[in-house]
Amino acid sequence: MSINERLKYFRKMKRMNQKQFAETLGVTQSGISHMEQEGSIIADSSIKTICLAYGLNENWLRYGTEPMYPENNTFNLSKFIKEHEASELELEVMKAYFSLDSEVRTNLINHFKNHFENHSRDAQFPQNSPYDDAPATPEELERLYPPVDIDTKNAG
Repeated sequence: MSINERLKYFRKMKRMNQKQFAETLGVTQSGISHMEQEGSIIADSSIKTICLAYGLNENWLRYGTEPMYPENNTFNLSKFIKEHEASELELEVMKAYFSLDSEVRTNLINHFKNHFENHSRDAQFPQNSPYDDAPATPEELERLYPPVDIDTKNAG
């Protein structure tokens, strides 16, 4: 099936005549007629408009690659839980978390973010590290140890 035939097939599947289909796309009926003629070149902009307007998979319209409509890549929590073999306790913990007020959940998230950031920093620079007294920023370093101009011509 050619792109022209797929376009015609899709229009008929939607139970629209050429005029109705053209109106939804903002083109003329003769434009649709031309696109449906075997061997007729359909402009990229027209292909993109049709796919966007009807949620079609562009590869289906261009090349006949299935599926006709793009697969929806939404996250499915139930599927995720099953795939990761969550225990009943883990499932209950998740349910309890999502049953909390959104402000409480935000506070919990912030608490754990701070905990993990501090833990990561502690792991990177442990207590009694030689870096404990190191300046935190380049500006602080320059304040403590200002750059020195060395006359390279007279040095040595």
